[in-house]
Formats: sequence, structure tokens, C-alpha cells
Amino acid sequence: ESPFQLDNINQPLQEFLDQNGIDSPNDLTPVLEVNYKRYSFISIDREERFSVDFGVEFNDGKRSGTFGSLAIFEVKQPKYMTSPIVRRLRDYSVREKSLSKYCLSLSTLKPKLKSNRFKPALRNLQALFHAQIHTTNT
Repeated sequence: ESPFQLDNINQPLQEFLDQNGIDSPNDLTPVLEVNYKRYSFISIDREERFSVDFGVEFNDGKRSGTFGSLAIFEVKQPKYMTSPIVRRLRDYSVREKSLSKYCLSLSTLKPKLKSNRFKPALRNLQALFHAQIHTTNT
């Protein structure tokens, strides 16, 4: 049974499905589950917001994996402002990178999947954490 089954589909969702050639949400099947813990922070003046995701675990029903002790900071700030948290992370030689937990998880579990865009980020993470990114058969 698909978790995407819906009895009542609202108009925006139906339009999205139609635009993407999906006749029914019942045609969708889950391919990946990604779980993590998140702490969210906001400054008193509301100029800076960031979250920290950690404990990232993922599985596709056959294999599972984790990003080990990796903590992912997502900083929300005005485009041309360097926030205090970004400056502090730079003090520790942590630089900004763009990544997707979903895409990295999928490319980790399915190495034959075309994922050239994500391979550099995955290699960086593996080097940083000495290959703590690992998978097991479930």
C-alpha cells in the first residue's frame, strides 16, 4: 500500500500531477526514506535563522545507510549578508556547500544511478568523515 494514496485531491495537487504526467497518486511508490533530527534557531532580532540536521539515516527498503556524525547547517539569511553563524563556522574552516540529503542518500544506495552532479559532494563528505557514510543490506 502506498503512503501516497489520497481520497480527496485538492486542485493544486491535481494540477501538479497533471503537469508531470501522473494520472493518480496511487501510481506513485516510495523509493527512499530519509530520516533525521533537526534543531532550529532564530536570533532575537530575527535577522538570522538556521537549522542543524543530524543523525541522517536513509533506506530504500533493501539497503540502508547513515551519514554518521555529520551535522548539516542550513542558514537562511539575506543574500548578501554574512551571518554570525557563517562567520563562526568559517573560523573553524567550515565552508558553505550545497547538498541534498535526498540526492546524496539515493546516490549512496544506488551507485549505478547517474549522479555525476552529486559525486563531488559525496566524495568530500566521505573524505571529511573517513568514509563514515556507509550502507548495509536490510
